[in-house]
Formats: sequence, structure tokens, C-alpha cells
Amino acid sequence: MENITANRLAAGSVLRFAYLAHLALVLPVSLLFGLIGMMGGSTVHYNGQAVHGLPALFIALALGAVFPVLPALWFWLGVLVLRLLRGRGPGLRIRQD
Repeated sequence: MENITANRLAAGSVLRFAYLAHLALVLPVSLLFGLIGMMGGSTVHYNGQAVHGLPALFIALALGAVFPVLPALWFWLGVLVLRLLRGRGPGLRIRQD
């Protein structure tokens, strides 16, 4: 009887997936706030002051691209910790008879 262990979860792929997943959630909201700020609404603030016009759209999109980095790094760190504990946790084991 032989045990086969499959470990295919790379830290880089988790970082990429987590960033894209959070980007898909945050970017539409930041685009909406940027468009509202572009039309004169006070939804985008920079240095404590409301930004209006085209700069509001650019700032909102830039922040929408930067904010998903934090949860993606959190998930990436979790994968690295689980990698250190790889031998102690349950894994996918396939028995061949």
C-alpha cells in the first residue's frame, strides 16, 4: 500500500486569486464613487478634502486597485503559515492497492 500526497496550492497563486477576487468586489464600488465624485458629489476625499471632476475618478480607481492588496496579503500569509505546518495538518491521501 502506497500513500500519494497532492500539494498543489502555491502561495503565489493564492495571492493572485485573492487579489483578483477582492478586486472584483471593490473596483465596481470605487468606480461608482468615482463617477459620483466626477459629477460633483463629495464621495472621494484626498487629504481631508473632497475631490471633484476627473481627478475624483482617477483617485477612486487607484484606491480601488490598492485596497484589495491588504486582504490578499492576509490570505497569502495564511498559506505560508499552513505550509510551515504542512506535515501536521490533514492532506489529500490516495491509497493505491
